[in-house]
Amino acid sequence: MPSKDILSIILFISVISFQFIQAAEVVCDGHELSADKDEELENLTEKKCTVVKGNIILRNLKKPVKSTCFLTVRQLEGSLIIENTENLHNWVNLQNLAIINSGNEPALIIKNNINLNLGIGAKLRSVESQNKYTYIILNNQNAPIDINTYNILHYATTTRAAFLIDSFIQVEQCRKELFKWVSIVLAGVVAFVSGGLIIIACYGREVPQKL
Repeated sequence: MPSKDILSIILFISVISFQFIQAAEVVCDGHELSADKDEELENLTEKKCTVVKGNIILRNLKKPVKSTCFLTVRQLEGSLIIENTENLHNWVNLQNLAIINSGNEPALIIKNNINLNLGIGAKLRSVESQNKYTYIILNNQNAPIDINTYNILHYATTTRAAFLIDSFIQVEQCRKELFKWVSIVLAGVVAFVSGGLIIIACYGREVPQKL
């Protein structure tokens, strides 16, 4: 049987470990990372939020301030809504976001933005939404996501990923040299097969003799 001292040490370690885990998780409300106009940006939280409860809503913004409040977010219990903004570029940096659970609402609503590049990285592994559309991306001047982000969103969705999107997704140009050589090889194959068929058709054919 372990002594009382050993049991006390085990209990102490357990309590410290639990407190450490709790301290590592910083829960914030969605409004702490939201702003409806430029003047509200100074109210963005300075906490290193890891879990956000509620929607993150960014609207009518033109002059983003220096902030890293999005970078530490790992879980969003709500939707990310970005509308009517200009020149945010990659300011909304959610590279560490791993989980989105938006309930009955779309996980992303990205509408009417100019010069927005949404920063969602490969750590995203689970997106749950019961809405008809998982992602709504409409009426943006430029494509706020690229093909890599599109694939990340698609494969992270736990059910069927439904996009309502009208943006042109920027993809890498095909390698012209590769297709050039493929075309040459295919042309050679076609010529070889055609030649073979001609030879077979003519083989054994009687040549008419001159009288």
